[in-house]
Amino acid sequence: MIDGFSHASPQVFDSLYFTYDIVRRDSNPDSHDFISNVFLLYKLHGSIDWMRNPATNEIEKKPDCDSPLLIYPRNTKYELAFEQPYFEMMSSLQAALRQPDTGLLILGFGFNDNHIAEPILSAINSNLSLKVAVCDPGLGPRTDDPKKAGIDATNVHLKKIRYLIEHGDARLALISATFEEIVPHLPDIAAETDLEQHLERIRRLRGEKA
Repeated sequence: MIDGFSHASPQVFDSLYFTYDIVRRDSNPDSHDFISNVFLLYKLHGSIDWMRNPATNEIEKKPDCDSPLLIYPRNTKYELAFEQPYFEMMSSLQAALRQPDTGLLILGFGFNDNHIAEPILSAINSNLSLKVAVCDPGLGPRTDDPKKAGIDATNVHLKKIRYLIEHGDARLALISATFEEIVPHLPDIAAETDLEQHLERIRRLRGEKA
């Protein structure tokens, strides 16, 4: 996972880390053996384990911090989105959405913020190899009242995505589920590599010997 933070201690945010990847080194410096199943994680509204170091003004990741960096629903929400680290993270996301053969899994976002929803829709329109799955329990008919429509029938951005799906756009998916419900159904991104299979055999061998 690459989330924009360093792997040193303390973990410090820098959008440059979104341009990094994880590779396996070998004796040939010109070859690049990329590790499988790496994904980019964008927390566009902050996180409960982010804090601003008052001494360095850097964004650090720290569990149980007293003043987490979060954008709360309030009048200044839009203005805060243009401050760091949110602005840099959003810029990195927009750049990633323009890359070929990119997949975007959206969790916990109801498409109510235009500054996030519009770039996603723009990428859907222009990047034909982009695949997008939106997961939200509010999609589809409401469970408490099936006669009432879900957010995909009331939100202007989700209505556009639903229209494209209904007219044959196989790149897109709307999934009515919570995060906990969708995770067990996510397939493996790639099959195990030869190295992973070898390490698993060694692990089992050690277990049998024990």
